[in-house]
Amino acid sequence: MNIAFLHSHAPYASMLIRAFPEHRFYVNEWAGFLRDLPSNAQFVSGPRIMGEFDCVIMDRRDRVDVSKMMTRRNVFIIHCEQNHDDNSTSLMNYAFDSMFDFVVSVSEWKASTLKHFADDPRLRVIRFSSDFPKRMTEPVSGRVGVVGNGLSHEKVSFIQEVSDGYPDFVTIGHGNSDSCGTIIHPNNFTEYVQALHSLDVFVNVVDGNSFGMTPMEAMASGIPTIHGESTDCLSLREHSKNCLVTKGRIHQSVQQVREMIHELVSDREKNKRIGNAGKVAVADYFSPSVFREKWSEVLES
Repeated sequence: MNIAFLHSHAPYASMLIRAFPEHRFYVNEWAGFLRDLPSNAQFVSGPRIMGEFDCVIMDRRDRVDVSKMMTRRNVFIIHCEQNHDDNSTSLMNYAFDSMFDFVVSVSEWKASTLKHFADDPRLRVIRFSSDFPKRMTEPVSGRVGVVGNGLSHEKVSFIQEVSDGYPDFVTIGHGNSDSCGTIIHPNNFTEYVQALHSLDVFVNVVDGNSFGMTPMEAMASGIPTIHGESTDCLSLREHSKNCLVTKGRIHQSVQQVREMIHELVSDREKNKRIGNAGKVAVADYFSPSVFREKWSEVLES
């Protein structure tokens, strides 16, 4: 099957491409920052992407006019982080009002939005896959990482405060700041995996948003994680069992986070216990087999 992938969320794109090695993916220039492109995918640009495909997958309304694409099916993806250009309701309305055969939401996080479309047979909820390389070596002692996504002033300020005393600090996200240690972009897959696997502790700095892919992959690697109380995915995270959770929003919990980091760095037994429990929780919740099964229904039905 030939699939046109007009996609801007490179980590999820890479995950889907790797899950279906039997299909051929043609990736557009909007995902041109995707690194380590799998062998079953290639970049295309300009009018070549408007050719004849079995399926087109897109995640932004400004990509192409889907009515002009000669495809067997059209799929629109709603991402949990994707609220910077359009709010979730307008994206959902666009997707369901347009010529899309399936609308895929990456999680149940938009419950208030999804409920309006719950009875629409085109809707599919397909979580991330936990099929992520497992850590094979011991991490560097005392190395702390955070996920920052866009490095806003609030995030940079928080990262500065919690990282004080930890010079070997890693920020996974995009943006520029001399105050955030080594910044690793998750779209550079090899560098991203190496950085994530070197950590002792991972802090989910994204406050009041969905349970994103990077924290999930940290847990899948056996790294103990710290989350804010307002972070979604309550059925996954259990304080003191498979992660640590602050009392209150994480940006307002600097001292709590610093104490939690110290606890997980200094207590190796607790570090390993919580890391292993997180790995088990993610394996159950974000099953690679379920990910492939649900996407097979979308691609091949």
